[in-house]
Amino acid sequence: MPLHRRWSEEAIPAEQRQSWPVLFQEQHGIVTRAQLLAYGHSRAAIVANLEAGRWQRVLPRVYATFTGLLPRQARIHAALRYGGGHAVLSHRTAAEAWPPRTKPTDTIVDLAVPQAGARDAVNVVVDLVSRSEVPVSAMRDCVSSRPPFRFRAEIQRGLELVAGGLMSALEVEFKEQVEERHGLPPGDRQTAVKVDGKTLWEDVTYDSRGAALTVRLDGRATHAMAAVAFRDRRRDNAAELTGRARLVYGWRDVRNSPCQVAAEVRTVLMREGWRPTAERVTCDRTAAPRSRPGAKAPFAASDSVKGAFSPHHSASAY
Repeated sequence: MPLHRRWSEEAIPAEQRQSWPVLFQEQHGIVTRAQLLAYGHSRAAIVANLEAGRWQRVLPRVYATFTGLLPRQARIHAALRYGGGHAVLSHRTAAEAWPPRTKPTDTIVDLAVPQAGARDAVNVVVDLVSRSEVPVSAMRDCVSSRPPFRFRAEIQRGLELVAGGLMSALEVEFKEQVEERHGLPPGDRQTAVKVDGKTLWEDVTYDSRGAALTVRLDGRATHAMAAVAFRDRRRDNAAELTGRARLVYGWRDVRNSPCQVAAEVRTVLMREGWRPTAERVTCDRTAAPRSRPGAKAPFAASDSVKGAFSPHHSASAY
């Protein structure tokens, strides 16, 4: 985001210059007329910036101090600044932007309640709680003090799964549709491994079951990033050097072909030394369902965010 220093800093009183870049960073380059005036800019200077094309008007009395398309966070802050001091984000927009809009605990509950089905509600809770710094205990207190009108059991189930080490909706699918449904042993979740001197975390491992097998669940939300892809390759190489077996699955595998995934996991587990203590569970799924045209994977934290709700003002980001 380009910053025109001539029009941003020279007019600011010396005692306020330290807080000016902080304001820019927090609001992603979005400022209001009142803020500009408070920092020593004149109305004439604001008009000059706009007419020269250095700044752009986003909403009445709300400006972007750069040119070009507005990133999503800039649009969100523009909406909040336009909404005034009582404007807050909630539901999916708040989930993307917290803090400090609505309480994160309330936002997670608000996102789980309107889901289409029970499984989706569980997935929302697991995804959002696991990627945030919200303690499971705080979430449980929220559900107890403000019981949701639907999916209360599912929300509590999601919290139990997070407390047990599950970190994504894909991991929930693997546990329920692959391991539990097909009589496979429960793997250990979030196992620490050392790679290049750094501690990384594997999704599922079965060493405690007598098999040196790692299952990595690739939701692609972050694995497509160059740095993460490099990390995964280094982790694969490290596993190969120690003789570990590895299997990698994504949404399409686990959701559409859980029986095939279970068969592969079972094969490698037995090859690596696991011995089942019960008869093999026969899968009752005769054929993998085909995805409906336009169907999407369950909610993930990277989904696009639309709409907002507030008991005071609702600030749309568009």
